[in-house]
Amino acid sequence: MKTSKIKKGTSSNSYSRKSFFTKNSEENFISKSKEGNPFFSPLEEKDKDRPKSELGKWVKGESHQTIDLAEYLITGGAGGTLSPATVPTINGQLVQSDEQAVASMKNPAIKTVRLDNKWKLIVQKVPGNIGSYWQRTLKKGPWTTTVMKKELKNFISHAEFKNSNWNTDELVKIKLIGIPSDSAIYQANIRHENKHARDHKKTFKKIIIKWEKRILEVIKNKMEFSDEKQEEAYKKLWAEVGGSPQQIAREYYKIIDAKADEYHNKPKGKGMKLDVRKISPDHSEIEIEVTNPA
Repeated sequence: MKTSKIKKGTSSNSYSRKSFFTKNSEENFISKSKEGNPFFSPLEEKDKDRPKSELGKWVKGESHQTIDLAEYLITGGAGGTLSPATVPTINGQLVQSDEQAVASMKNPAIKTVRLDNKWKLIVQKVPGNIGSYWQRTLKKGPWTTTVMKKELKNFISHAEFKNSNWNTDELVKIKLIGIPSDSAIYQANIRHENKHARDHKKTFKKIIIKWEKRILEVIKNKMEFSDEKQEEAYKKLWAEVGGSPQQIAREYYKIIDAKADEYHNKPKGKGMKLDVRKISPDHSEIEIEVTNPA
């Protein structure tokens, strides 16, 4: 039987980055400020027990090999509820937008002093942000499931499915077959998601850990930042360390988002491809081939 293509949008290794976490607005950060100043950072009392020299770090994330490829297919494919994913986290919070990155970031502990009509800022502790990821990949095959025939029209394009006999509650068994093997597809999916994990790690160290090291230098050198306006004093501090917490969080997300898109646009980063290979004469069984370029 001539193979038939799965509908566009049902083949991918990775996640829809907007689907896991309810968006938080930057207003959550600003609302914690004093006098409505968006450059304000929480005072040292918030983290008084943390040592001054404790830099942030990267921690290997948890991988959950739980996805049945057959269920992945019928629940929407790429971007569906069971899509493979490697989602970055900051301090245990999923990060799928710059707003979520901002909301997840810890800020340096800063002492503010009003003296001689000027605001003076003294950084007392580095933030100590923890970067990691949450990962979900395929479980080992075989992959099979049973669905009603009428459900097939939602994700498979095939001439025979247009017949009225497919629009019923009768059950059909779906079996997905990895090419060249189930094991090869399983391993390819893990390689794909681990590539995202490595990119998240490199970017976290390049952007957030580097920022925290500059904050630590400010502490070691006992630098102070003053101005008649508190907002201007904060601007001087953020300029010295390379950006405000909001700016650093947004830069981090912008880069990991771009890296994910870049990888997905490369031949090896393309998603899984699903093709109908065989339909039994009585339409009770369907076999689907799966390939993965990763």
